[in-house]
Amino acid sequence: MGCVGSTEDLVKRAQAGDTRAYDALFSSCWQRVVSLCYALTGDMQMAEDAAMEAFLRAYRDLRSLRRPASFMGWLGCIAHNTCTSHLRRAARRSAAAGHADASCCDLRVSGPDDDPAARLAAAQLREAVWACIDQLEVEHRMVLLARIGSGLTWAEVAASVGTTEGGARYTLTQARAQVATCLRRRGFDDIHV
Repeated sequence: MGCVGSTEDLVKRAQAGDTRAYDALFSSCWQRVVSLCYALTGDMQMAEDAAMEAFLRAYRDLRSLRRPASFMGWLGCIAHNTCTSHLRRAARRSAAAGHADASCCDLRVSGPDDDPAARLAAAQLREAVWACIDQLEVEHRMVLLARIGSGLTWAEVAASVGTTEGGARYTLTQARAQVATCLRRRGFDDIHV
């Protein structure tokens, strides 16, 4: 989740009370944190809310960070925990309302010139893929979407879920296998995740 510029220097300055340094961290890292939160939540409004909350928590606890070089992994963990809390609250609200929240991003998997049957098949596949991804455990979903959807490096993915790079790779392998199995159950046999 690398950001623009030297995060270590900015973190040290922010820990010393330089609010402009934290503003620079926020500005350079915002989009990456929102992308990570979106990968977890699948909802842009929730992702932006969770990212903002993560930055506020990070600011509040910044002096407790012992290794400024690990800021991005630390922020990723805060964002992960914040998203998990937001998802739990949304699930409780949804259950209280008596319906499931079927949020899904609008991925385009067919071109504008495709025939209607191809567009329908693509839409059905997109819906099935997101339904299968939504069934994953939070950590598996986060690793899958952070690595594939957000393009984070293995080190960034590992830091954001609190594991090693090898652990993140293993989790991605498991997530892909679970999504492939789910898709096969839904009648999509030749799809590689």
